[in-house]
Amino acid sequence: MLGLNVPFIQDGRLILRTLGMREIYVKHTGQNLKDIAMEILASYGITRDQILSVTTDIGSNMLTAIASMKKTPMEMKMNLIIMKMRKKSFPKMKILKKCYKMKNSSKIKEALKNPDVEGFRCAAHTLQLAVLDALKLESVDRLIKRAREE
Repeated sequence: MLGLNVPFIQDGRLILRTLGMREIYVKHTGQNLKDIAMEILASYGITRDQILSVTTDIGSNMLTAIASMKKTPMEMKMNLIIMKMRKKSFPKMKILKKCYKMKNSSKIKEALKNPDVEGFRCAAHTLQLAVLDALKLESVDRLIKRAREE
């Protein structure tokens, strides 16, 4: 099962809405999870360029899914070129000409409009895993048994 939530601020309050819960019948690979997430987002008209961050558990498949959402090296390179040109106050037309000369100039223009997707690990989930690991330790088990006896 893959759940997709979106947090946003409305009237100074944090709102959390579930966009979708999808049962998964294929392997839980990073690519498959990303594809399913993007299908859910697309049903709301949300594109990759509108996503600023994604918070997941620390499973390697989830980390792979986030990594596959990131922009390609070519998109990142184009982004850097334009940022440098903007800092030097190049006129917009000159920037567009430079983009036009590069391959995938339409991708460059898109990459410049939006920052890349950032992946974050859920602190609560990581803490839960640490506590579960600690509870497996023999010394912790003895302490818990002693506490229950008292």
